[in-house]
Amino acid sequence: MKEAYNYTRQPDGKTDCLLCPNRCKIFPGNTGLCRQYQNIDSTLFSVSYGMVATMAIDPIEKKPLYHYYPGGRILSLGAFGCNLRCSFCQNHGLSFGSGKMYPVTPEELMSVMEQHALTHLAFTYNEPIVHYEFILDTFQVLKKHSFQTVLVTNGFIEESPLERLLPYTDALNIDWKGPSSFYQSYCFGLLEPVREAIRMAQKKSHIEITYLLIPDGNDKESDLIECRNFLSSLSPFIPVHLNRYFPHYQMTRPPTPVSTLLQARAIFLQSMPYVYIGNADLPNAQNTYCHHCHSILIKRVNYDIYYTNILDGKCQVCGEKVNMILRDSVC
Repeated sequence: MKEAYNYTRQPDGKTDCLLCPNRCKIFPGNTGLCRQYQNIDSTLFSVSYGMVATMAIDPIEKKPLYHYYPGGRILSLGAFGCNLRCSFCQNHGLSFGSGKMYPVTPEELMSVMEQHALTHLAFTYNEPIVHYEFILDTFQVLKKHSFQTVLVTNGFIEESPLERLLPYTDALNIDWKGPSSFYQSYCFGLLEPVREAIRMAQKKSHIEITYLLIPDGNDKESDLIECRNFLSSLSPFIPVHLNRYFPHYQMTRPPTPVSTLLQARAIFLQSMPYVYIGNADLPNAQNTYCHHCHSILIKRVNYDIYYTNILDGKCQVCGEKVNMILRDSVC
């Protein structure tokens, strides 16, 4: 365990967790909503500090990140816990479950990365924010040794802890789950803190957005336009991943129709050139095209990628600078 970085004590022995907008008031002996912070004698502790439940080497596209070192590999870590309660959770075994975990240190993680010639590490699978102390400590160590750091997150975090974390975070994939009403009804959360997290992250790090399209939940045209307009007001070049929903956890409605995915992509493409469809085998929906001349830059087949028309970080057809962070071998 490690004492939490974001909390205050109350005279009656309760602790107020200040990490995320849930602002859990935790009585002695109890944990907050995410189950990862416990009040012990009026001190709030991260109860799974330095513990992971799963570790794997993934294609970086699996995060998904398509404009950040495309074709690279990344060490991915996950544990248990989440600070939202999405009824459709696609990874509920980790988000809401429990099980065997094992300890790791930042130094051990660097050793694994060096053994496998990796330069990137991601906290992913479950919601990483609920392990804030270990992530911040690990990222600070990794950055001292020139490793690259990634968060795959729901973005449901208070501004102060995020501001402290961002200088050590190279890239984020952040979920946009739907309109405010959707967050309240399906996730027991709020949209506005996520909007602010995206706004803050876009200024400091590389970001990409994932939108899981759920039939009769967050797939109305107005829902999609709201997301598109907000993102494009920050930058029209933010990559957006429209993912197909499948029945999971407590939600049994059928999978997202392909027609819905295609219609959603068309809405985003009206003002954002980098829009991808995931979890559906649709030809060309995962390729990257030049935002200027529309020539194909990267062809993707599952997690295999093929560079075309990129030279020295520019489109070979029109000379426009490629809007992505590329590996040295491609730059």
